[in-house]
Amino acid sequence: MIKLLKKLINVLWAIEKDLSVIASNTEALNNNALEVSIPKKVSKNNIANPY
Repeated sequence: MIKLLKKLINVLWAIEKDLSVIASNTEALNNNALEVSIPKKVSKNNIANPY
């Protein structure tokens, strides 16, 4: 019974660790998405001339 509980605790700890990594990666992706989605003002001066 004790061995089973120790294994269960180890599995739950590993799941918690994985979820923490996933959450931090998701937060980083969301922050990057916010930065990318903010439109920049377009003017004649900052448009590259294709010719």
